[in-house]
Amino acid sequence: MASLPGHKAPVEALAAAPDGHTAATGGEDWMTLLWTVDPVAVASEIYTLASAPISGSDWARYLPGHDYQPPGRPTD
Repeated sequence: MASLPGHKAPVEALAAAPDGHTAATGGEDWMTLLWTVDPVAVASEIYTLASAPISGSDWARYLPGHDYQPPGRPTD
């Protein structure tokens, strides 16, 4: 499940590109938006936009009981 926060009104239409990497949505706000739906491309974009990886102390705070495994750059 994903949230697509770009629309300011309900989405009425969704179309997937034949390549499986892009989706288009159309809403009651008269906007058409394109979305990257390829998991590797999305992970790479998140990695690029994120600041420093999560610290050990933040990991322990937000993910207690899980071994510290900071995210690395995604690979294809």
